[in-house]
Amino acid sequence: MALKYALRVREQLAALDEILALAAEVPEMQAVVWVKIIETYRAVDESALDVAWRKHMPKLDVENASLIAKKWFAEGKAEGKAETLLRLLGRRFGEVSPRYRDAISAATIEDLDTWLDRAIDAMSIESVFVPVAH
Repeated sequence: MALKYALRVREQLAALDEILALAAEVPEMQAVVWVKIIETYRAVDESALDVAWRKHMPKLDVENASLIAKKWFAEGKAEGKAETLLRLLGRRFGEVSPRYRDAISAATIEDLDTWLDRAIDAMSIESVFVPVAH
């Protein structure tokens, strides 16, 4: 909650520092805390997360934690693009059918980017989803 409601970068970093300091005292909670930090406030700079993590938990496998964090950031990015695409399609073409919702939720970031580009000037929702060549 502290990260979610911190308004300025300095407040976010101070909250992050305090949260990780507390998590360092309870090893079994460290992974849960890391996930919550990333889920709750994705706008925290990745390098700031890395510095804070190394400061409070220097003995942990930061490289693997960093890979996990990058994966979560990518998933968050895909979720954001999917939400944007659904909103754009809804505004342009009305209710988005379950068929297209399913395709969007299973799509790669590259597919989402292609569909977002197409959705801007597509004449129909069907033309947005013409198969993407990889």
